[in-house]
Amino acid sequence: MCGQILYLVSATFVFLLFIFAATIFLSAGRAYPADIWSDTAAILGYSNTGEKLAVPAFVKVMELTSPYWCTVHIFLLVTGYAVTMTSLILFLNLCRDNGGMIGGVIFSVFGVITNPDIIANWFGISMERMQIANILSGWISPLNHATYYMHNFGYDNLPCLWQSYAFFIFASAVLFVCSLIKVRNHSFRFTGK
Repeated sequence: MCGQILYLVSATFVFLLFIFAATIFLSAGRAYPADIWSDTAAILGYSNTGEKLAVPAFVKVMELTSPYWCTVHIFLLVTGYAVTMTSLILFLNLCRDNGGMIGGVIFSVFGVITNPDIIANWFGISMERMQIANILSGWISPLNHATYYMHNFGYDNLPCLWQSYAFFIFASAVLFVCSLIKVRNHSFRFTGK
């Protein structure tokens, strides 16, 4: 079981590393390589153009971090989210056949439906009080824990980066320990010919 856990963590990391490298390779011809935000990023962040084009660029991210550190944190947050989801899938597969895939879908859907706009609609939060929906969403949604700009950069009540990292490590560790306990009573069925 420890080998399975090591495989899940390393396979998830290698898969995300491949996606990261493929993204770099495919966008290398049009990328801005300096460790400062480009003029295009500034235009998208400081005007409504980014919202109209559905290309999010957030002022607080640009003002408080560099592009390379932002990239490192995004990679680590997405890795934490993916490892947490795979640990949940492993545990639920041990609990019930195909329960892991159902649990993985529910985990992902929960992250999507706990979007600040959806929370504001559910609880009737006005646009003037949208910060409350952002804070609620930032703390309860695992997907928002994996979203870089949904973190506290010193002037709001969103989770800090270290808190999101701790959340992913703790949740994954608890699920892996539960898997180690559950595998003791698991009956394996081999269907080889």
